[in-house]
Amino acid sequence: MEQEQKKQVFDNKYDRQIRLWGSNGQKRIQNSKLLLLNCEPSGVETMKNLVLPGIGNITVVDNAQVNLKDLGKNFFVSESDLGKNRGQAVFDNLLEMNPDVKGDFKNEDPVEMAQNEEFIKQFSCVIASELWDHHLKKLSQICEKYNITLIIINTYGLIGRIRLQNGIHTIIESKPLQAQYYDLKITKPWKELQNFVDSFDIEALNQKIDPKVMDGESGKAIDQLMHIPYLVILIKSLDIYRKQNAGKDPKTFAEKKAYKNIIKEMGNKLDQAENFQQAESFSYQAYIQPGDLPTSVNGGLKTIFQHEKFQNGQESFWFLARALKQFYEKYGTLPVSSNLPDMESKTDLYQQLKKIFQQKFEEDLKLFKEILGSTDISDDEIKLYIQHVCYLSVVDYRPYYKELENPLNLEIEVNYNEMGEIIINNCYQWIIGLRALNIYFERNNQYPIYQKDEQVLYDIAEDLRVNYFKLEGENSQEKIDKKITDELVRYSNSKLHNIASILAGIASQETIKLVTHQFQPFNNTFIYEGNFCKAQTLQL
Repeated sequence: MEQEQKKQVFDNKYDRQIRLWGSNGQKRIQNSKLLLLNCEPSGVETMKNLVLPGIGNITVVDNAQVNLKDLGKNFFVSESDLGKNRGQAVFDNLLEMNPDVKGDFKNEDPVEMAQNEEFIKQFSCVIASELWDHHLKKLSQICEKYNITLIIINTYGLIGRIRLQNGIHTIIESKPLQAQYYDLKITKPWKELQNFVDSFDIEALNQKIDPKVMDGESGKAIDQLMHIPYLVILIKSLDIYRKQNAGKDPKTFAEKKAYKNIIKEMGNKLDQAENFQQAESFSYQAYIQPGDLPTSVNGGLKTIFQHEKFQNGQESFWFLARALKQFYEKYGTLPVSSNLPDMESKTDLYQQLKKIFQQKFEEDLKLFKEILGSTDISDDEIKLYIQHVCYLSVVDYRPYYKELENPLNLEIEVNYNEMGEIIINNCYQWIIGLRALNIYFERNNQYPIYQKDEQVLYDIAEDLRVNYFKLEGENSQEKIDKKITDELVRYSNSKLHNIASILAGIASQETIKLVTHQFQPFNNTFIYEGNFCKAQTLQL
């Protein structure tokens, strides 16, 4: 009884977020062990955003003492903390926000601890706040060796950057915002689905309808027609199209337009019926052939089947992927998912349709398990995998130390205004400017603050642009805007709380994605420019 009460209290506390990432995602969050290196505002605010949803265990490393500057930029220290260890003050205040979270603090130099392999390897995720590149190189190598998630956050005046490193990151529940790829087997419905479709006589209903008469037999027919699930409309329209076109499916633009016209004609006696509008909007689902592989998220299954880890990967994701390909090759199609999109329909009709898909899902799941054979993978994970078969994804994260040695080609983002004039997103120049800052600091053991430093920093940035970064695209030969390096000198390594909060919100969100293996994280760099509130993601 006491255990049930505790579970109820827990579920109530985290109810809203469990609706987002489910109990499986919450369990991953609770089992995570996070390390924060350096208690600067960006890192502390990120940790705050992770403590609130119940991250399992945190360790804070900082040997600085709280001073007056901290009071002006860090909300997790107060005047009473002056002179105390900053790590302890931050740690105590963080844990006050959520007693479910456990952990400790270390009164140690975060730079030294970042190089300590024995210390780092015990964590599942490391957040490195405001460390310079030459401090991060060894940390990046350690995290790669032990497959530890690394979140690098830097702010400098009005500029902020987040860099993610997470090896080969697999995602089952990618949950794209535009989840519009559903393999509903419209072009080749199985027997039970076809029987359900055949139970509707749309032509007979249309004959009974008088658009001017809303009661009697006409009213009943209108009501029935308005609530037929769009899946039924698509299959019936496809049957008509095939009869008119020697059994062929629509492929060209003109053919698809003709198919959509059939849908319109079916519903032309109804005034803007939502189910027919849905059928038109999702008509592309009728073009998905049984052998088509989804590519909607990060390349989808085509990328997964061709991935370097596909043949020999030992994680459950890759065992399941290999079995999935065997299923696909044996049956010429993917297993049916039990996930159905929302449809305008009466509840009883939609539930019938759900039941048909659920039964087929269970049949295909049984066949999939026969191919998979004996395994330690849980039934829940196997079910989850098949339910989200259209949205499986893999993200390859390049280690940060490799970027420092040799960055990937940097594509310059070009847009056009209404007049057709080129608008260059110059966020990439801030990336070059921040790298120049790191080089300046490594050479001089201080950041640039004087007017005489402006030209020095600019020369470093220009050298990086020409000899280090491989710029591609329109205006790739354009020199660094000197205002950028001048601004960086003017910032004098200032840490602004509003910029830190923006970056922390994004960093914590991406951390949750990486920890839960849900949603689609960016790959791999995010740059924010606060002067004009511009941002860009880059793969470096």
